[in-house]
Amino acid sequence: MPDSFWRHIYNIGGGANTRVINHKFMTKSDASMGITDFRKAFHPNWFATRNVHGRWYADSDRLEALVPFHNESIDDFMNDMKRNTPLLLNHGYDETKARGAWLLSDMRDAAAFLGDGCLSDHFDGPFILLAWRCALSHEFAMSPNLMRAGGHWCPSCMMDSGC
Repeated sequence: MPDSFWRHIYNIGGGANTRVINHKFMTKSDASMGITDFRKAFHPNWFATRNVHGRWYADSDRLEALVPFHNESIDDFMNDMKRNTPLLLNHGYDETKARGAWLLSDMRDAAAFLGDGCLSDHFDGPFILLAWRCALSHEFAMSPNLMRAGGHWCPSCMMDSGC
């Protein structure tokens, strides 16, 4: 490797054949998993305000010139994703476990997957409120049934589009 390679931060992207705006990427990738509208799962601007994903970097061509790695198009990626995506997504817990068999450890696993934790120290059943904390440190009470079967999570984050 030439000396110019070292101590540089390279943004790894697929190159010109994979550059699409995030909205188009999310629409295509979610469609490959059977999700018809990604906006029902999260806000369209979430990636721009919360992390570095969903952006493209034109300088990945500098790394490509040194170490060729661009070898697929966005359509190739989507086809691979469709072939390799399981039918069930991981939600942090065993979805086949009957509601009557749920344990406090299952609630803690599910909460950890969502970003923080279950604050309760005992579990009295799927319809009894537990104490939770989301990744943004909001604390709230919710039944395990509402969280797991209903798909709800932090009420503050659900109401505040800025979360």
